[in-house]
Amino acid sequence: MATFYDEELKAEISPFKVTESGLIPVSEEEYKESTNISEVENLENEFIDNSESSVAKLVTTINSNQTVTPYADIDWVTWRYKEKSATKYYGDSIKVSASIDCNTKTCRVDKQWSATVSKSYSASAKTEVKAIDVGASFTLTTAKSSSNTYSFTVNKGQAGYVAFKPYKRKSTGTLSQVSEMRGVLKSKSAYARTAIKLKSGEFR
Repeated sequence: MATFYDEELKAEISPFKVTESGLIPVSEEEYKESTNISEVENLENEFIDNSESSVAKLVTTINSNQTVTPYADIDWVTWRYKEKSATKYYGDSIKVSASIDCNTKTCRVDKQWSATVSKSYSASAKTEVKAIDVGASFTLTTAKSSSNTYSFTVNKGQAGYVAFKPYKRKSTGTLSQVSEMRGVLKSKSAYARTAIKLKSGEFR
């Protein structure tokens, strides 16, 4: 099992990768090469969406004494998303176990961990989120949980914990509010992130 110092975590780590067959240890070179494409995520500016779907309802109350005149021309205003790029990267580390402080000669830990990764957007309005879902070149997945059993040993006087770096996709593009009669009313930059899953359904 390879152990080396990681500048991001400011600690020694023993890296593994999640595969269909379970956790497999990787070398320092493989770890650094595979996580070379990373991105700093500012979750304060993102909106987490865990809903499978949303339904917008328009309820109109009409007085029985009123006369309603139908109009032949109805101006439909919608949001549309045009993707400019789709990238893959490793997200921020997620701590998935309690810290272990070893007070004996060695401490072996066998424990199951779990981590939840939700899809997130730069927009919060349901109509804008739906437009991104439709316009993105890949499926944005709702929150799921990934779990595996890990085993490791720490020596007396050492402390450690298990961290998980999810492999993600990011769609970046432009959200436009479009009127059927007046064309594009306004546009703004937008993006969405989602985790990449294995065939088993687990996140990488």
